[in-house]
Amino acid sequence: MTIRSYKDASYNAAKAGDSVAESAKFINDNCPTFLDGAPEEVMSEVVDGILLRYSERHPAQTYLRVDGNLVLCKGKVPEKGEKLEVSIFSAMSYSQQQHGQMKNTDPMLYAVHGKLRTDFNKYKSNVLGSIRKAIKQLIDPTDRTRAATADFAVWIVSEFETIKTRCKNAKARGDATADSALLDRQIKAFFAVK
Repeated sequence: MTIRSYKDASYNAAKAGDSVAESAKFINDNCPTFLDGAPEEVMSEVVDGILLRYSERHPAQTYLRVDGNLVLCKGKVPEKGEKLEVSIFSAMSYSQQQHGQMKNTDPMLYAVHGKLRTDFNKYKSNVLGSIRKAIKQLIDPTDRTRAATADFAVWIVSEFETIKTRCKNAKARGDATADSALLDRQIKAFFAVK
């Protein structure tokens, strides 16, 4: 995808939003309990789709084991030496326990896989959040309307009431700077200026 203008950027963002809405509709139509708890096989398939997209955005990389360290190969991969192809699929193929044990058996691979796993889990959480938000919008599409903005004169009176309450609470906590009588005089002085 090449973005050449603000128009391109906003078009792609709108298209992505449409895609999320269509995906959410499919998921909700086929698994109405998704928000409350999807069956394991549904969730597994959903996560597989997210994993596939993540792998497209973050292709596998080749590492070379040199003196016990893993070195990322950039450019041409040497023919000699132990090579490891590391992808999100290899990183996620380990259970949480297996990955944890790797900290002792292969700390370098543990670190590489750990970063991939953490980044993927954040990505997955964001995608699932977008899907859930779109499903909620499908279920309850009512627009939340904001109350009309009050005139400044009305707003300032309500703010002074809040300040009076805070002053009273601060005094009750033992705050020596909270002086209700002084505050009342200051508020009267504020309104006296025309």
